Amino acid sequence: MALKHLSTALLALAAARVASGAVTKRVTCPTGQTTANAACCVLFPILDDIQANLFDGGECGEETHESLRLTFHDAIGLSPSKGSGGGADGSIITFGETEVNFPANLGIDDIVDAQSPFIAKHNISAGDFIQFAGAVGVSNCPGAPRLEFMLGRPDATGPSPIGLVPEPFDTITDVLERFAEVGFSPEEVVAILASHTIAAADHVDPTIPGTPFDSTPGIFDTQLFIEVQLRGTLFPGTGGNAGETESSLEGVIRLNTDQSLARDSRTACAWQSFANNQAKMQSEFRAAMSKLALIGQDRAKMVDCSDVIPVPKPVVGTPHLPAGASMADIEQACATASFPTLTADPGLSKASEREGLSASGSAISSVVVTGRSRPSLLAGASRFPLPEPRTSRRCRVACRPPRCRPPPALLPPTTDLSSLRFLWASATVSRTGVCVFAALPLAAPPFATSRRHHHSLCF
Repeated sequence: MALKHLSTALLALAAARVASGAVTKRVTCPTGQTTANAACCVLFPILDDIQANLFDGGECGEETHESLRLTFHDAIGLSPSKGSGGGADGSIITFGETEVNFPANLGIDDIVDAQSPFIAKHNISAGDFIQFAGAVGVSNCPGAPRLEFMLGRPDATGPSPIGLVPEPFDTITDVLERFAEVGFSPEEVVAILASHTIAAADHVDPTIPGTPFDSTPGIFDTQLFIEVQLRGTLFPGTGGNAGETESSLEGVIRLNTDQSLARDSRTACAWQSFANNQAKMQSEFRAAMSKLALIGQDRAKMVDCSDVIPVPKPVVGTPHLPAGASMADIEQACATASFPTLTADPGLSKASEREGLSASGSAISSVVVTGRSRPSLLAGASRFPLPEPRTSRRCRVACRPPRCRPPPALLPPTTDLSSLRFLWASATVSRTGVCVFAALPLAAPPFATSRRHHHSLCF
């Protein structure tokens, strides 16, 4: 590339000082922030920019999910046996005209397009930016570990070969062999899959894009490892899609690979070990992500800038079975230890919520909350929680004019709520943080608020 991303001399000096143990005090950067190494100062303006303009003010939303997916799809693109690909080198962006068209990268062009302007603006290598954005995005999710970030990846010199990214319909043997080729054990594969606790699928079932892999996609918690171990009973959308198997919850999609990793003798105990152990999941995910981010790179030539990554908020909630489930629904797979005993969420199951709403025969009287607390839908004397709000660039893009419509009125008293499989909730958000919600049938497109407002929400 014509532009040099960072001063080679500065990086070399910084690496030498780290190696010699000469760095003994923190450096104050021109922006006012402090860091252990002056070479990391270039990252603070990038951090502020992407938090405000990529992650919607620091949300654990769609851009975080997609940025985390991009870190993996870029890094796994190395094959010693094929003698090509550079691993975590940014080739998925630098050679995007090739790699984004790989079948396993379906839909990844959205986040490639979103990140590319930041790379050009800040004159940073694509490999560094992808891993930095992934670590920053994850830090926005309560319960996540603070990921390591090493600075100094050179520009990619060529595209990754096709066929190196595992897909949800691959066999577990194929998945484990692909990871083993770049040095990952079966236990580390399971740890990497903790990323699915804050992820969603757009293209497994194209009729329900953005469907999460567990019931708490905005929180980095252990629910994925609990809910995938439950007996599958339904498809959230059409069903019969390659790479999808029956889920235990409405509104949650289950990948065949997740299902199999939870039940295969080589990985079942590792999967189960995370079910009620947040600290273990955090620690092992961090270690596995550190390893992933350095595939194809020389750590000795890089600078540790992990202290630039924000510290995530604590996890919200405790491990639990979904409402209406019991330990009898767990499909025991680990041969050496029993699945931990958990209690069910005291709320109603989704089916019970619909039945209750139908039986109430009342109009929705209020869906107004103050602040950013979880909204509830009130029908008569009954209260039914709505999904957690999730900021998303996709909401704004998908519903911009002419599809955008003014805020709808509350559902009229004659609405047959029993006929609604799901409820879309839309919101107008003021700068004071007061949210006014209204319910819409699933058939109606989700409403995205005007850009005049602080930000848009979708569920």
